[in-house]
Amino acid sequence: MLTHENLWIAIDTIARTNGFSTSGLAKKAGLDPTIFNKSKRISIDGRLHWPTTESIAKILNVCNSSFGQIASIIHDKAGQGDYISLPQAKLSGLQGKTSFINPNGHIDPDLRIKHAESTGIDSQSFTVTINTNSYAPMFEKKSSIIATTNGGIRKSDIAIISLTSGNSIIAKIHKISSHIVEINLLKEGDETHSTILNKDILWIARILYKEV
Repeated sequence: MLTHENLWIAIDTIARTNGFSTSGLAKKAGLDPTIFNKSKRISIDGRLHWPTTESIAKILNVCNSSFGQIASIIHDKAGQGDYISLPQAKLSGLQGKTSFINPNGHIDPDLRIKHAESTGIDSQSFTVTINTNSYAPMFEKKSSIIATTNGGIRKSDIAIISLTSGNSIIAKIHKISSHIVEINLLKEGDETHSTILNKDILWIARILYKEV
């Protein structure tokens, strides 16, 4: 539930996990350094002061965060670290020497942050920006998705498949066997059936959700 208290807890958490005090974060975002002070959150006569959407947008921009991360913190009623900063890449840049994810599907541990999120995001989660129109309307160009290489793949999962050819594709899993993976390619909203040999797959990451 979105409450006055939980929203302020979320702002405090965003600041803390990014190495700022709330006043330091406000200043960095070009705001009055006292705008987030606890003394200003409730007036003398008991009225609740809420942060503006503009001020929230500015601090999220400074921290390279999304409102979805504030929402996940609010989801944790205790407000204690229900947050994680995820590695991010474009779909076409998931492979190669500069990628944060290795050929075995493991993320560089140096990129992990100690704070964890409770809704399926784990130490093997990452964010991908869709930089193609090929997966519209399910995934529009410039939208972001969160995926994980942890937990295994099941029939009907929507997943990112990294191929030995150097390409990464998004598809719906139709069937998995010891030798092949049958998929439905999501191209321009159409589901085209295809088969991939397991030997041609580096790793598969299950898509958890699309970031808002």
